[in-house]
Amino acid sequence: MARVNLYEELYEKLINDRGIDAIWERACVCKCVSRDSGQPDFTCPICGGSGYRYMDGKPIRVAVTSIMSDYRLDTLMLREPGTAYITPKADIIMGFHDRLIFPDFKCTFSEVIHWNYDEDGLGVSPKTYRDIKSVIFMADGENEYEEHIDFEVTEDKFHLKWKDVELAKKYDGTNMSLLYYTTPSYLVDDLLHEIRATISDRNSPKETFRELPKQYKIVREDFMYKVKTPEPFPDEPREEIVDNVEPNTETTEQNEPISDGEGTVI
Repeated sequence: MARVNLYEELYEKLINDRGIDAIWERACVCKCVSRDSGQPDFTCPICGGSGYRYMDGKPIRVAVTSIMSDYRLDTLMLREPGTAYITPKADIIMGFHDRLIFPDFKCTFSEVIHWNYDEDGLGVSPKTYRDIKSVIFMADGENEYEEHIDFEVTEDKFHLKWKDVELAKKYDGTNMSLLYYTTPSYLVDDLLHEIRATISDRNSPKETFRELPKQYKIVREDFMYKVKTPEPFPDEPREEIVDNVEPNTETTEQNEPISDGEGTVI
């Protein structure tokens, strides 16, 4: 009986020719995670409350296929976390929650900047959650400020610095809205084809086990803010519900994921 041989070198060639560059960061459970409850310490300075710490990034190349979206109803908005399937080369073995950063692409991110010169230095912003490629918009309640005119992005790409000292002094202790371009990152969400191999008798007198490149499902990393310390509960008592008013018992169910179809899977 003839055996159908899979040409594993064609996978490698496809990834080299059609793949895209990525930075791969391995994930490891943080030491702050409780062995009893499995919950991380949300004030942990190492993982920021995520429960995972990451090793230094390694440049790799991956083929990306089957890009799609899921629609989820959150408390504030309907968000669309993108998903995709990736295939790295056979020698790359990824784990759950590994991070993939795509430096050749960009996406937008918004956060609040609180200027505090006692902690960060005169005219310097606190560290932003994501790296800044360029600033789209920054403003307080009334005034809008422009990159290269009013401020610059620091060399490490994680801070802003006012160009004018007098303007800097004016905004110490204030909040501003910030919108900027950053580098998109994804997390490994599912190990779809972890056991992926072939038995081949090609160019060999006997059948040989050959491991094939794995396929992984990745999900766009949620842009969650890191919290240094939990917000304290207010001292004043909460308002009680009036007896003649029925509480609102409506609940919003999370939408089922909706995909726009499957693409080619390699």
